[in-house]
Amino acid sequence: MTDYISIIPNEILYKVLSGLSPFDLSRVRNVSKKFRYMSDHPAHWKSIILDPKDDMRHDTSLFLWNQKDLKNILHPHLAIIEKIHICGVRDNVIQYLLLECSNLRELTICGWMTLSEHSFRIPLEKKKTPLLLRSLRLIGDTQQLTNFISLDSTTLGQLITKCPYLEELSVNCEVHFQAEGLLKSLKMATSLALKTLVIATKRTWASQHITELFEYCKHLEFLGLMPDGASIGHMNEQTTYFSAETLLKAVLSNTQKESADRASEKVLLEKHSLPVEEEEMEAFHNIAIFSGL
Repeated sequence: MTDYISIIPNEILYKVLSGLSPFDLSRVRNVSKKFRYMSDHPAHWKSIILDPKDDMRHDTSLFLWNQKDLKNILHPHLAIIEKIHICGVRDNVIQYLLLECSNLRELTICGWMTLSEHSFRIPLEKKKTPLLLRSLRLIGDTQQLTNFISLDSTTLGQLITKCPYLEELSVNCEVHFQAEGLLKSLKMATSLALKTLVIATKRTWASQHITELFEYCKHLEFLGLMPDGASIGHMNEQTTYFSAETLLKAVLSNTQKESADRASEKVLLEKHSLPVEEEEMEAFHNIAIFSGL
């Protein structure tokens, strides 16, 4: 009997496999040695999108990743993965990705039911070397009932200090912490590479906090402050390349969808120098500051 699989040209097989999700690749690699070899090509795994809806075994009402299932998919490729865009996470899933993906540079987390500070607390006994993250995005999924995350300022500050190469941090979801707590942690850091910071906690920030932030983060080029996590909303694979311009366009686009009653309110303050006056902080819903570097 002819083995039709073995005669498929590698070029064709590679193109076919390139269109599969990580979940499907993990199943296809068990078909044969040739499929395993081609499915494990680093190009398929350097940048991946993990959507639990690709796995039909999941509860369709929740769409949350199970850590065991995720391990089965990622384990053979942990050292290869550099960029992850994942939807439907739990605390232990985030910890697993941060601890086990040793070369992870970019992590975008989109959508969860409940998420706490435990997901970002990295035990020293498990991770003694700094994380290599360059970009971390927490994007609340507007399709969920809630996009709240129980993340305190101390935990966030400690995470930033454990990521000496982190250049972009976007916390675009409902989160409640005080600016003072975050600044206290950043003040103690010896090396910060942060260039872009977006946080949906504008209500806790005052003019002096912004000045201190730029003092502690010497490389900071853009700061975006919003009252909540609704300005960008759900971020899909087409919008994974974040920029300051992306935020500004999203804020304005979101505003246009608001009711006529809010149309006359001051929506966005865009500044290219410090300081930001306290009156400006109170008058505008969203603050966008460019350092001029």
